[in-house]
Amino acid sequence: MADVEPAVGDAYQDVRNDSTDTKWAVFGYDKKSKNKVIFQTKGSGDFQAFTANFKDDETQYGFVRVVSGDSESKRSKFIFVSWIGKTVGVLQKAKVSVHKASVKQIVRDFAVEIAAEEHVDLDEAIVMDRVRKAGGADYGTGTVRESLDKKIAHRPEKKDLLEKNILKEGNPRLQQAAQDLQKQKVQDSLDRKISSRPEKEDLQNRNILKDDSVAPSLQAAKNALEHEKIVDTLEKKVGMRPEKEDLEHRNIIRGGNVAPALQSVQHDLEKERIADTLEKKLSLRSEKEDLENRNIIRGGNVAPALQSVQHDLEIERIADSLENRLASRPEKEDLENRNILRGGNVAPSLQAAQHDLEKERIADALERRLEMRPDQHDLEEKNILKGSDVAPSLQAARAALEKEQLADSLGHKLSERPAPDELKEKHILEEGEGEQ
Repeated sequence: MADVEPAVGDAYQDVRNDSTDTKWAVFGYDKKSKNKVIFQTKGSGDFQAFTANFKDDETQYGFVRVVSGDSESKRSKFIFVSWIGKTVGVLQKAKVSVHKASVKQIVRDFAVEIAAEEHVDLDEAIVMDRVRKAGGADYGTGTVRESLDKKIAHRPEKKDLLEKNILKEGNPRLQQAAQDLQKQKVQDSLDRKISSRPEKEDLQNRNILKDDSVAPSLQAAKNALEHEKIVDTLEKKVGMRPEKEDLEHRNIIRGGNVAPALQSVQHDLEKERIADTLEKKLSLRSEKEDLENRNIIRGGNVAPALQSVQHDLEIERIADSLENRLASRPEKEDLENRNILRGGNVAPSLQAAQHDLEKERIADALERRLEMRPDQHDLEEKNILKGSDVAPSLQAARAALEKEQLADSLGHKLSERPAPDELKEKHILEEGEGEQ
């Protein structure tokens, strides 16, 4: 429903008041809110001054006083106009039927209602003719006769009617027979359509026919609420629809950087490129046996009726293997001792800080040991580290040569050592020592 400001009601009462010169008023929408109807203007000019206020890019409403009657009597009549300009958007057009009901709760009393989209719909002669017909008998001749004379003067020529196929030319009897035949064809077609038309319940379920279970006095309100609900849903969907660039990136619509004459060629080239890419991927896809070995698809050596059984057995085997591994997994304390799992005596929020402190402690200990390690020269003298004055590729040969020299020296010394008797004479070796 629309929000109608109080000024609309004041202008309406001003037009109806016989003691004022105001003959018409025009209402429109607030620029900041498409749901608020506001007073725009009013005046005492003629009917053309009233219709000049309706614009092609706006949705508006109007209320005007006119004088109607014949030469015997003159009476004031009121007209309500709902105007939808030619360039008004679809959503705003859809709202008019709902908002008009709100406006008509204020603008209640009028003889004729006119829905207009162009100024030709507000031709004064046509409007006044509708007012006279709505008012009953009309014994005057002046205005109607003038309007009729204008229409006769502007009626098309016979030649134009023949060219537009409105008027037929030829034998009247044949034309009548052709018309009767055409009417019969239309009647037959109509009978077939009526026989195949859906039932009332089906139309109600598809929301084409309104449910007559609602009281007639409430039907208009129900229809207005449903219409407003549809409009709100449509606005939400329009608001959530993706941008043009997004649709182009998702290849739903074609990009606009290519001339329309070349878009079909671009599309064909893109299809060929995709086909080539697909062929390459198909040529590189894994063989069936490889997929079976990797357990991606089931092997084809088992009958399809037994594949589900085989699958269940495989799951049981995996479950048994998993249970065995879980049974042999180390205890939590063992993992903590091996520093794989952090100890659980520290709150989880402090474990990260504990870990950082432990790393710093290890780093400090490592730095102290590095400071205390012996120099390279000391290690070389103790024969722990090989000298660096020989190329790495010759160090193995040098070590082997030194080993042979030591063996030769040791063998030479052993061959020259004194006998046990000589050592006993020199009192180096005691009696009984050195005997096997």
